[in-house]
Amino acid sequence: MIGLALAGGMGAMNMFAGQQQAETEQAIQRAQHAIRLSNYNRQTMIDNVQNLLKNEEISRINQARWRQNRAISKAANETRALQEGRLTRDTGAKLLNISRGHNQSLDSLAVSAVGAGLTPQSGTVKALARQLTENGHAEMTNLKTNDYLTRQNIIQQQENALAKRDLYSWNQGSYYLPGPAPTLVQQEGTSFLQDASAFMGGVSQGVGLMGNVNKALGDSGQVNWGASVGNPSGWYTPGES
Repeated sequence: MIGLALAGGMGAMNMFAGQQQAETEQAIQRAQHAIRLSNYNRQTMIDNVQNLLKNEEISRINQARWRQNRAISKAANETRALQEGRLTRDTGAKLLNISRGHNQSLDSLAVSAVGAGLTPQSGTVKALARQLTENGHAEMTNLKTNDYLTRQNIIQQQENALAKRDLYSWNQGSYYLPGPAPTLVQQEGTSFLQDASAFMGGVSQGVGLMGNVNKALGDSGQVNWGASVGNPSGWYTPGES
């Protein structure tokens, strides 16, 4: 009877020990998961801040490039406007001088012809007047040609200045996507089969312990387990119930 009680007690203790070990392992897993999750959240926050600072730098570079392009465009356009305005004034002044010079030349020719006793209808006077008019037309043509070439040169200078702009470079913003958060793989508690196996293992240990006790007693076969109602003396012979 005592052997059965000892075996049952050992089985129960073994089963409870297995359950307690499973609960301890679960608590350790939860604590380790909490640490990993805390580290993950901290690193995610650091990476987000760093990505924000990186995007601010990218934005600053893009804005500086845009301001530079705008300054180049403004300078090129203003330079062209000033040069074209100056050319227009110069060309107008030259046209006026050519016109005045032509008229003065015709007047001088008429005075000279009268002094020489020639009439304005004479062939010589007409030939000289025609030559003066052709010379004036040639000067105007040359002036117009120079004006056109100068304007084309001004336009080319503007285009060369505008070509210094950086119109196609643009630093793309940085995107940050955190990795997956750590997950808790919780070990399940002991199953009925595991509890039963642990219990039976404890029973086997109890039976083995009783066997060792019996072997140690030898032939006398008695041991004092303490007085009881059925056994006032307290001596017990293994095998008795």
